[in-house]
Amino acid sequence: MSVLSHNETRDPKNRSRKKPTNGPLELSVTNLGPNRTLHIEAVDWTEDYSYPAGEGTYSTTYEGRSIVMIPALDQIDGLEDDLSDTRKAALNKALDKLKDQRINLAVAIGELPETVGFLYNGAKVLIDSVKAVANKQRTLKATYERMRRGAKSKNPKRKRQATSWLRKSGTYADQVAGLWLGWRYGVMPLVYDMQGAYDEFNRPKEEVNDIIHIKTSKRYNEFHKIPAFMDILVSGSSTLPPKAESYLEVDVTYSVVLNVVVEKPRSATQLGFGNGPQLLWELTPLSFVLDWGINLGESLGALDAGTGTSFISGTISEKRLLARRVLGDTIDFTVSGGNQHSHIIFDNAESYDKVYERTILESLPLPQFYTSNGMDKKRWLDAFALLKVIVLKTKL
Repeated sequence: MSVLSHNETRDPKNRSRKKPTNGPLELSVTNLGPNRTLHIEAVDWTEDYSYPAGEGTYSTTYEGRSIVMIPALDQIDGLEDDLSDTRKAALNKALDKLKDQRINLAVAIGELPETVGFLYNGAKVLIDSVKAVANKQRTLKATYERMRRGAKSKNPKRKRQATSWLRKSGTYADQVAGLWLGWRYGVMPLVYDMQGAYDEFNRPKEEVNDIIHIKTSKRYNEFHKIPAFMDILVSGSSTLPPKAESYLEVDVTYSVVLNVVVEKPRSATQLGFGNGPQLLWELTPLSFVLDWGINLGESLGALDAGTGTSFISGTISEKRLLARRVLGDTIDFTVSGGNQHSHIIFDNAESYDKVYERTILESLPLPQFYTSNGMDKKRWLDAFALLKVIVLKTKL
């Protein structure tokens, strides 16, 4: 490994990340940056190359120092959009923490009929399943076999009876789907609401003129493929150059700090009364499905985050690391039917680009709208259950 360059740049107006601690909050935040550390290394490699020549063997040695280049953000497909969404998510998270809503009573009341419906259907499925196991388990196989044998005849009535029985057997998938949805959207919302009501009852009392300090962050950490044009690090003879194993780590954290003062009681806001757009959205059938991808409910919920408060100061900081690491190795390979041979040795290397920047927020940030993939295992099960119950429900 060889270090080709290492340099650090800092804002000459402010060489410290620390902010002043004395004085009013309006003056306790500063812009900073971008502070940058750029470190570029090279891979030192040696290739012993040989091939048969007459009665002997021709051999030679190549040496090189391949630069471990770091791709720019716009050279990685979709990365800039992902980072923009992460920044927006950090701002929404700060607004949600500022609102400090333990239970949305307005939405809970509005969704009560739907919640009761999920509970009723789930309970009915459970009871019906228990009855089916108790009453029909012993005769299920015998009945099916009798119907199946009768369906082989030319009697249309017997065929219809067998078909009807087979269709009814398909309703068990409907029952499982209904039971899952009853648990997820009947039982669990009630559990969350009861926990939220308990937290709301025990909430520390908030007084007018209290100063609220909010600090949140969102992190993006992914490994990306190196663009093809900078993937080949080792080159020597005219033989096929192998690719060194390397990867790029992108680690970005957005941190948001908000300072506000309470001007009037916020109880009605924290209970969900007053945010009409959010209430309408939450009461829209299947709106939660759309929220898996567009985060509209999250953004609408932050519309009234600053109600009852006055903005004092705030910042948003970005801490970014782009690190490309090459894993040293020894490679032996042959080409041209085994006549040409290369033995290559190359070292570990790492190039990285670190950036830190802090920007002052002039006012309370607005809710951010963005798209993201919010699917996990439970939501995939939700999707399949909804598809089965709503679209693919067995017709009797």
